Amino acid sequence: MKNIIRLKIFSFLLLCLSSAFASEKIPAKVISIIDGDTIKVLINEKTEKVRLIGIDTPESKPNKRAKLQAKRTKQTINEILELGQMAKKHLQSYIYPGDTVYLEFDAQKRDKYGRLLAYVWTNGIMVNEKMICDGYAYPLTIPPNVKYANLFRKCFAKAVKYGFGLWKKKDSNSYTERKKPEKTNNFNLKCKNKKYCYQMKSCEEAKFYLNVCGIKRLDRDRDGIPCEKLCK
Repeated sequence: MKNIIRLKIFSFLLLCLSSAFASEKIPAKVISIIDGDTIKVLINEKTEKVRLIGIDTPESKPNKRAKLQAKRTKQTINEILELGQMAKKHLQSYIYPGDTVYLEFDAQKRDKYGRLLAYVWTNGIMVNEKMICDGYAYPLTIPPNVKYANLFRKCFAKAVKYGFGLWKKKDSNSYTERKKPEKTNNFNLKCKNKKYCYQMKSCEEAKFYLNVCGIKRLDRDRDGIPCEKLCK
């Protein structure tokens, strides 16, 4: 009996220690802002790229991903880059080269490209959260890094509802898929009883159900892109 109690106490202490370690914030000096969701920092005299966990912004420079975003949203590459620059500038309103920020890690510390994955904090503010709440980023949930996923989804829904940042109700400033006027757009989508890709009418709707409604089965390979046939 005593051994069982000791084992339970040990397990509890180990869990507390693990949680404390996961929540530990590491100081880093900002070197540059790459775009709205990626920065370069200096940690222990080593330069690292940091991808902000849980968010996705338009590309700010022409590349393959910018072309993909243009295709998905039916916008021109120049429009995507313009929105990307807006997101980048908004990130710079919170952090700037020379600033000291604090990195909070989740379950997975690096992505397949070798970049650090982190929640970036400055002056008591989580920048990832602010980018979504202010309307300059999509939520992008990729397990196992899901610590603030629900918070980000709620923030995103509010930003879209009230037209914050990139979600202003103008085609030139909206990072959403363009549609004919008579069709439903991203501003009146609602979470209904849809759970499968065959029920989705567009990539935009699939993203909404994944990121806002939390229908994870739409993203079977967990790459953050729902319904691959729709979102090619």
